[in-house]
Amino acid sequence: MQASTAPDLAVSARPALRISARSVWSDQVWHLDGHRPGANRSDFSLDWGFALADDSRFSDPQWADWREAAKLFLWSLKLTHPRSPQRS
Repeated sequence: MQASTAPDLAVSARPALRISARSVWSDQVWHLDGHRPGANRSDFSLDWGFALADDSRFSDPQWADWREAAKLFLWSLKLTHPRSPQRS
């Protein structure tokens, strides 16, 4: 019996996954689609290179697993949002 490669395919497809009109999964800054009166574009951006207490950055290699988990969590919120299109 051969093991499923579905998780590997998903991981390999992530770098090119489109997050918004301006961003893909592997970008250091996710520029999200959205507009609210009085809001700045930066209000709809997630910078994965923020500074941490130990003077490292979340974009540094030692945080790769945590960063990937955070991206997966936030992306899952978008996919399961009540107003998101239902996937079959």
